[in-house]
Amino acid sequence: MIAMKKSFIALLAVLVLSAGATLTQAQRRTNRGNNRAVRQLTLRIDNDIAVFRNNWNAQSQTRIRIERPDNVSNLVDDLSSAVSQFRDRLDRRQSSTADVQEVLNRGAALDRVLMGRNIRYTAVGRSWTNLRTDLNQLATFYNLSWPTVGQTYPNPNPNNGYNRLTGTYRLDLAIAS
Repeated sequence: MIAMKKSFIALLAVLVLSAGATLTQAQRRTNRGNNRAVRQLTLRIDNDIAVFRNNWNAQSQTRIRIERPDNVSNLVDDLSSAVSQFRDRLDRRQSSTADVQEVLNRGAALDRVLMGRNIRYTAVGRSWTNLRTDLNQLATFYNLSWPTVGQTYPNPNPNNGYNRLTGTYRLDLAIAS
């Protein structure tokens, strides 16, 4: 009877270990598929960065910017290096959400600068929209949300009077309802 119990326990242990190995192999396949999709996305982001950089440089050559220094090129370089670092870590299977968050933070810094410029209907605006879409997809792959700066770009006529309001105001509940 004891020998039968030992063989039953041994058989049960073998079944549990084989089920665990099968589950681990399935999980590896899933991760490999996700890594492939993320790798393709990072290549697309690199391409988007190159297109954006080219459009920005072409626009910068046609306009003289005296009112504010142009640090967009530096921010694009920072974003590009963050994407390269993430891709290298992804290739070594060492990537983490912190790497993706760094890419998203660099993208948000660039977005903050672009918010103050009227680029909506230009080639620069279109290329930034494409890049931003791919950054959103990267955030979705890693279940992250990148720092939102704004969903739309500023109104071409920003001085419509609202920015002149200052002070403290009280809501009149009788009128509000």
